[in-house]
Amino acid sequence: MSELDAVICKHLHAWARHGIVDLKEVTSNMLFDYAAKQLMSYDESKTLLKLAENFKAFIYGLLSFPLDILGTAYHACLQGRKNATKIIADIYNDRKTSKIHRGDFLDHLLEEVESEKSFLNESSAIDLVLVLLFAYHETTSTTLILLPKFISDHPDVLAELTKEHEEILKNRDDEISVNTSLDNFSTRNPHLGLHPGVPYLSVPKDRDRLNRSLGRIG
Repeated sequence: MSELDAVICKHLHAWARHGIVDLKEVTSNMLFDYAAKQLMSYDESKTLLKLAENFKAFIYGLLSFPLDILGTAYHACLQGRKNATKIIADIYNDRKTSKIHRGDFLDHLLEEVESEKSFLNESSAIDLVLVLLFAYHETTSTTLILLPKFISDHPDVLAELTKEHEEILKNRDDEISVNTSLDNFSTRNPHLGLHPGVPYLSVPKDRDRLNRSLGRIG
């Protein structure tokens, strides 16, 4: 949770400096950065090819006309996938050679590939990482941007959630760093309209409660 807290606060501060941002774009970028670190401890500063840049070229050209000519979106898509796959493969092979455990998904993936009963091979393992990055980048970000829209369109739901979470914070014995960070951020950036009494939702209890609240939205 502390790592997620750090990533979210870092991006929130960056968004605040811009004033107006494309929520879908910046949320996708935030989730991609977090996913790349969780999946394979990716550090962009250590690679010549940039994973995010090539991944976006791959995503944006998926639905383009399949004309593989230099300058077309489809050509950029193919090159983006090729480069992204190469970056993941290089990280995979480096980890396999070094035997260094980072405590991420790639560690478990390597163990699975090396298992005698595994149905995965190195190629499918690398493709799996690419697919998971796609899932983080596209599906999760799309779902998240709907949440502030629905809540902002229905202030009664926001008021109810705010009241409930203020009670949670008031009665809590332990202070979690994620709440402290968000409180500090909202205090320093009041123009963003972020309420310090609304922490992250725990899963699945709070998520289900929020779904029930949003279910009233018609």
